[in-house]
Amino acid sequence: MEVVYDTVVEGRRDAGLVSEVLLHGDHASTLLIAAEAYSRHEWHLFDESVVALTEPTTADSLAWIPERHRWRRTDGRP
Repeated sequence: MEVVYDTVVEGRRDAGLVSEVLLHGDHASTLLIAAEAYSRHEWHLFDESVVALTEPTTADSLAWIPERHRWRRTDGRP
């Protein structure tokens, strides 16, 4: 499991928020993002829902409001 802990949310400095969790399985990974789909083409971060993506790279192709930073692995691998 890898976790994104944001200390700057929507331009403000806050105590912190877990915004993404990458769960590793034996054969695949699932990315959980604190977000909500407002439509097929509009995704809002830091919302009250959780979006689960079975292909973590899918998140990079969605239009996020505010802009989402690309996932960076914490184990040093690409």
